[in-house]
Amino acid sequence: MTPRQKQIIAETFPLIREIAIPVSLLFYGRLFDLDPSLRRLFTIDMKEQSKKLIAMLEAIVASIDKFRMIVRKDNCFGPFFSRNQLQRT
Repeated sequence: MTPRQKQIIAETFPLIREIAIPVSLLFYGRLFDLDPSLRRLFTIDMKEQSKKLIAMLEAIVASIDKFRMIVRKDNCFGPFFSRNQLQRT
């Protein structure tokens, strides 16, 4: 991830946080449209799940400088990045 990409994330995430619940509800709506079988994995109220999603995104944004550690092949995110052919910089 380039320094500019990190800067864009840091600058724009507060805007998303302001409308976090609607954005995350849209996210989950689209997710379930794409794969309805995933719905059964989420047994709690979707507003509550939305709060969890935003909390996770906040943690990721706060640790953006440690991005390389997060996506190493030997941890849980590495296979996701490899499988989806996402590039690490």
